[in-house]
Amino acid sequence: MNDAAEALASGQNERRSTRPGSATRSAIARRSGALVLAGAIALGGCATNQESGTLVGALGGAAVGAAVAGGSPERRIVGALIGAAAGGFAGSLIGKRLDEADRQRAEAAAQKAIAEREAAAAREQQQRNAQIEAQLRAEQAKARTPQDRAAAESRALEARQRVAQQGPNNSAPPVTWTGNARGSAQAIGPTQVAGRDGCEQVREIAVIQGQEVRQTATFCRDPSTGSRVRV
Repeated sequence: MNDAAEALASGQNERRSTRPGSATRSAIARRSGALVLAGAIALGGCATNQESGTLVGALGGAAVGAAVAGGSPERRIVGALIGAAAGGFAGSLIGKRLDEADRQRAEAAAQKAIAEREAAAAREQQQRNAQIEAQLRAEQAKARTPQDRAAAESRALEARQRVAQQGPNNSAPPVTWTGNARGSAQAIGPTQVAGRDGCEQVREIAVIQGQEVRQTATFCRDPSTGSRVRV
């Protein structure tokens, strides 16, 4: 009887070890852990000094996100990465004092503020280029020789290049949000961060239980998605 039980147990173990896809799922799980760790290292490597708790919050958010997602390794890694993004804000000066719903409102306001500043900047650049073109047409109309027209075109080209190089630096109006707390986000212009592109600064204000809290956050473009993330 014992021999039969041992044989049955051995057969079950063998079937479990050879179940289709088990090796693949294990490999995915290992990659999931590596990617979450890599994300945490990246956050630490590019973090600004806006709040030392940001990295801790990101790591905690990754763990919570993975646990909440549960299920397959694919779902767990998605949950971990989403949790890391939310946790990064949760560790900031304002984020750690807000509940989850207000953190989402504040994050949405910051993203909207950046989008609105970019839209305003694009309109400003179009207006400046339109003025350059109008000036070029006026000068060409007055030109008497090919040399005069060539000189006008050269001046217009230089003006366009200056517009492209300088870029607009104007800030946009604040975007407000209201929940259990209330606050605003205002994109105040581009900034430089080593090893990062397309970085913008956002001035964030929150009034929490009657106390005003301020911070300046930095968002840089994620090369893999094109969206801006906190750094």
